[in-house]
Amino acid sequence: MTGQKSTIAITGVTGKLGGTVATGLQDLVPQLRLLVRDAGRVPRLEGDVAVMEYGDAEASRKALTGVDVLFMVSAGENPDRVHQHQIFVEAAAAAGVGHIVYTSFLAAAPDATFTLARDHWYTEQHIRESGMAWTFLRDPSPHAERTYDMTGPEALSLTDMARIIGEAQGREVTYREETVEEAYASRAHYGAPAWEVDAWVSTYTAIASGELDVISDSVRALTGRSPMSMADLLGQG
Repeated sequence: MTGQKSTIAITGVTGKLGGTVATGLQDLVPQLRLLVRDAGRVPRLEGDVAVMEYGDAEASRKALTGVDVLFMVSAGENPDRVHQHQIFVEAAAAAGVGHIVYTSFLAAAPDATFTLARDHWYTEQHIRESGMAWTFLRDPSPHAERTYDMTGPEALSLTDMARIIGEAQGREVTYREETVEEAYASRAHYGAPAWEVDAWVSTYTAIASGELDVISDSVRALTGRSPMSMADLLGQG
């Protein structure tokens, strides 16, 4: 596309991640398309606005027509998320999108301990099979030239995190480990559906499994800046 102006579309611009990406691209991209579910919630950003939802194939295809690169922030957690993603990816391919950048999850796999990481793996598969070029923002893989993990500078245990939080707040903070049975029992009072409780508990069992013990230099490689440590982040407050 030498000599042409590329149009980049971004989903989730009313949220923190999509909004941050859109803001960062304001002065870098000549043509930006902001994809939202509610036109009344569009942030104060320069760019064309298109209304769509992941599960709406027709609206998605219309919103993506003329787009060269799509930055796809994953949909909110729900039991139908993979199907919604599939519809959207197929709409992107039908609209002629050339490259899709998808915000996946660290250690995404069909048998990942963290249940929602499985959603991301299946979404990745749909994207791989779509014919579009792709980039996944998650963790190392056999396709490492287009897959990036976005980790901090160190691997921390929950005990480490409690210590760092305590140091930042000037008080003692401790982490108490639960059994899986205790974890389910302590969350029962929320009345959440089973799939959601499974996801909550599996965040901790995934940490315990070691699947998330990954440190990479992708942040520096992509941005030229060092990733922020948890201590630095808390120190900003």
